[in-house]
Amino acid sequence: MAVSRTGGAADRHGVAIPCRGTYQAHILEHVTLELQTLAGCDVGFGRARETSEDGVYKVAVEFEIEDLARACLEAARALCLAA
Repeated sequence: MAVSRTGGAADRHGVAIPCRGTYQAHILEHVTLELQTLAGCDVGFGRARETSEDGVYKVAVEFEIEDLARACLEAARALCLAA
């Protein structure tokens, strides 16, 4: 059973949604994958995990073309920071 509460991205907008919160690292992962998909790559795997350092995450994404993936990651970061 989902409990409505704010968390992650929802906190910034002051809305209650049925979730446990979405972390920026997870959003970064998905935006990076989507940008690669829009560029024609068949990718889908990604993971965002907390580290032992508070507020620091490791993000891993599948790629076919490393230079493109790096460009997508940088673009995704800029988009996330602008949101």
